[in-house]
Amino acid sequence: MARGDYPSSKQDQYVLRFPTGMRDRIKAAAERNGRSMNAEIVATLEGAYPDLVDRHDEFVFFDTLNDLQRDLIQRIEYLRQIRLREFRNEASSEFLEAWADRLNGTLKPADPKETKS
Repeated sequence: MARGDYPSSKQDQYVLRFPTGMRDRIKAAAERNGRSMNAEIVATLEGAYPDLVDRHDEFVFFDTLNDLQRDLIQRIEYLRQIRLREFRNEASSEFLEAWADRLNGTLKPADPKETKS
């Protein structure tokens, strides 16, 4: 195969100068990750500069997740309001029943001596 026949020869190329010691750090990272230095550099650059077109599905997922979260928060607030209303109604009913019993003489007021500790 001639040099220009490889798929990689058709890809963009850029000559790069590394600061002292960086080549060795990249080589060590590439060996740890089981890939070539080129693949290590490309993976590092992909992490820093993601292709937003390729991540469209991820953005859609997170938008959907945010919508679901907002919906869930609204539903929880709605249920909280219902429960609060029920609690107030129960408390009002108990209060009114206690006063009705007191007015009918079936419930005596609490003895202040018994409530002191």
